[in-house]
Amino acid sequence: MERTELIRKGNEEFNKLKERWDYAVLKTATEFFTEANYQDGLFRLGDYLTYEKHMPLLGLSYYRKIGNTRARMRMNELQQRMVMTVRTLVRQLD
Repeated sequence: MERTELIRKGNEEFNKLKERWDYAVLKTATEFFTEANYQDGLFRLGDYLTYEKHMPLLGLSYYRKIGNTRARMRMNELQQRMVMTVRTLVRQLD
């Protein structure tokens, strides 16, 4: 399959995912975007998982796959938020 077709199919799967949450659809979209080396699609999946589905650890794995500057910035942001959350929880225990 050509790159443009892989991206189109990945986008179709991503739209399905936004309509109805399903790990199988997430996996399919991920495979299309990965095969096409479409970093923007993987980044959008990471954002969707992090901010809309509230699954930051899963979103983090998508940013790691990309590894570009924009993804590293997002990973740093998430890691800082996670550290702040843990600190808050620890303080509540004291």
